[in-house]
Amino acid sequence: MNGCETINCPLLLISIFKLRSDFLNRKERRAAKKQGQAVNSSESQQRIGPLLQEAVAAHQQGRLEAAAAGYEEILKLDSENPDALHLFGVIHHQVGRGNEAIDLISRAIANGLETELVYNNLGAALRSVGRDAEAIKYYQKAIAIQPGYIDARVNLGNALRACGQENKAIACYRETLNQDPNCADAHSGLALALSDSNAHDEAAKHHRMAAELEPQSPVFQVNLGYLLFEENDLIAAKKSFENAIAIDASYATAQFGLATVLQAMEEGVAAEQAARAGLALDKNEARGWNILGLALRVQRKDDAAEEAFQNAYKIDPTLSDAASNLAGICQTRGDFCRAEYFWNKAIDQWSQSDEKGLAVEEARANRALLFLANGQFAEGWRDNRHRGSIRASQLPFEQESLPDDLTGKKVFLKFDQGLGDEIFFLRFIQNLKVRNPEITYQSQTKIASIIQRNISDIRVITDDQPIEVGDFDHVVSIGDLPHLSNMVTEDDIPASISLSARPNVVAKFTEILKSFGPPPYVGITWRAGNKTRNFLFKDVPQNALAGALSGIEGTFISLQRTPAPGEIDEFSTVLGHPVHDLTTLNDDLEGMLAVLQLLNEYVCVSNTNVHLRAGLGKLCRVLVPFPAEYRWMNRGEFSPWFPDTPVYRQSSDRSWDDAISALSEDFGNAWRTA
Repeated sequence: MNGCETINCPLLLISIFKLRSDFLNRKERRAAKKQGQAVNSSESQQRIGPLLQEAVAAHQQGRLEAAAAGYEEILKLDSENPDALHLFGVIHHQVGRGNEAIDLISRAIANGLETELVYNNLGAALRSVGRDAEAIKYYQKAIAIQPGYIDARVNLGNALRACGQENKAIACYRETLNQDPNCADAHSGLALALSDSNAHDEAAKHHRMAAELEPQSPVFQVNLGYLLFEENDLIAAKKSFENAIAIDASYATAQFGLATVLQAMEEGVAAEQAARAGLALDKNEARGWNILGLALRVQRKDDAAEEAFQNAYKIDPTLSDAASNLAGICQTRGDFCRAEYFWNKAIDQWSQSDEKGLAVEEARANRALLFLANGQFAEGWRDNRHRGSIRASQLPFEQESLPDDLTGKKVFLKFDQGLGDEIFFLRFIQNLKVRNPEITYQSQTKIASIIQRNISDIRVITDDQPIEVGDFDHVVSIGDLPHLSNMVTEDDIPASISLSARPNVVAKFTEILKSFGPPPYVGITWRAGNKTRNFLFKDVPQNALAGALSGIEGTFISLQRTPAPGEIDEFSTVLGHPVHDLTTLNDDLEGMLAVLQLLNEYVCVSNTNVHLRAGLGKLCRVLVPFPAEYRWMNRGEFSPWFPDTPVYRQSSDRSWDDAISALSEDFGNAWRTA
């Protein structure tokens, strides 16, 4: 679970050091005092007893300098005094000098101080410098001396988990809970280990138990917050992080968790404030900078977001999330070389870590879009096999290769993604048909009749018809046909599938268009896609587009899907002509195909109708946002996918001025009267 932390048991005399440390309990503290009083009768030894008592008292009060001075004075009198060595080692551990702590506590053990608490503390010191595997041995020794030593058992579980031994860690935590069912630390550790093993439902139960047993623990509140976040209960998650902050306002991790939730709630300003509050407490937390970058991106503050991601990456070059986010922002800016560099970094890092899975799949799918837009087709189609539609499907798609000869073989071919994608990828079906299989194609219902009528020698079924995968020799997603066809250059791009409208529907709309007015008939669409998925959202300022088309004597028809109230009227006012509304045809593709066949011009952003019109052999004038979606490539006045379609590109500063001006000139040259 991203962001969760393990809370370890208290270390001797260190009530203020509550995170990432192993602690001793009060009973052990009294035992340590008794050991300090076990002195011989020599003069130096007589001095050691009171000195040790004073140093321990200072240590208990948190006066570390005074305690350290006392332990040093004892060691001047007796350089191998095991109690002073042990406790002086504890102080070194407290102040972050793990290696010195290991040396001192090891010397204490060598001088005969072999108790469960000393072994536990040596394990803590070893873990502080990343020597988790060695720490395991000493926690086990502590437990062998005192099987009921709950703190050591929890710490052993934590060390096992840190070493990737999840199953052993789970067994250790379970045994701890058998001995003490109310040990919140054990519930928390078990929850984290179970999450590592993908047993998320049981993990959730133990996270909740830990928070219920110790509601004043900020760590447990944070862990519960991340659990609720993963369950998409954002309101409850937000409350848990706020509770953690109320308990400990200096807890940076809680601020970062709150920022994460607020960012998911699209409360960019509040998310930024929480992230900055966390960074004020811990400016060297790479994930904090990464969260700040995400909050800034929600607000479209891309310069500041890039700086935040860069800070995250500088602090921790292995943080795949930071590399991935840098790749995304570079790609958005059109800095394609750096985008590829950071995608490669993120993918390499995820592939070498335990976090590989969904994240690396998404990164490869995003890198595919970059490769394809750059014309790196072999690499792009290979990465495209990791796209979300494949991950969401339960079908056993073949993605590596297909036999050249499929004579007598049954192939189930399934549509992929949206309607426009389906039409786009159908151009590759001929590459499959030449292998001579029996093809059953499952199409989206809205377009199935058009596919059935226009592509011969295949059986077409709709997406609501059940199929038995076992009835087929091969199962293929149509989106994988470019890769399976070994497409590597522009010369390998097939033409769009050939489409034709029903004659009776064409006749119907011929009369409707005549009733609207004389030719030229000009269709218009100024917006397409889903605004929540920025890279697929296309939106041209409608007034600017209307101005570019003004002065033309013709009949204008809106094919805009779900226009906002008043949008068509406003477009008409700026254009200076009536705009006729055929927007409902977006749900009647047979009717839409007929109208697209009859139009003299279609001026638009990329949408399903562009693919339909390409199938009819007719051009569009397409306004392409920056950066371009891969089918329109990153440069050029035309796309090799639509070689007869002029492309008007938004500039890298997000201005449409040049594109609109070029469109106005070309359109005017074609249709404007003197």
